[in-house]
Amino acid sequence: MRVIKQDGLENAPVWKIAVEADISAGSMRHYFSTQQELFLFSMNLIQE
Repeated sequence: MRVIKQDGLENAPVWKIAVEADISAGSMRHYFSTQQELFLFSMNLIQE
């Protein structure tokens, strides 16, 4: 969420979020193949 807040959703690719989370981009891609999937997952967490 920090990357999205700082750079906006359009400038928050999965690889950039992986860097922020200190994990590999491959790990992120295993679970979220697109930026949209990651964003929807994040929004669901916030909603819960």
